[in-house]
Amino acid sequence: MTAETDHEPLVATVMSVARAQAQPMERTDEYGTAATTVRAFYTALGDGQGDDASAMVIPDKRSRPAFSPAGLTGFYGRLADPIH
Repeated sequence: MTAETDHEPLVATVMSVARAQAQPMERTDEYGTAATTVRAFYTALGDGQGDDASAMVIPDKRSRPAFSPAGLTGFYGRLADPIH
């Protein structure tokens, strides 16, 4: 064991691999959870809307240049391929 862990390493053997069928995500399951805020934050960034994205950041971080409305708009608004 190392100083960073308090357990033995896990060893597993893979017997077979099969492709899983993706299930459509039901977004209403997220209502009222932190996922709603995270999704809205990244949607705003993808749209280059730093004002909206910054409003979802805690006030202590919002005053830093990287998380300010202008900072977020300036960086994410100029991306050739917006995040999604």
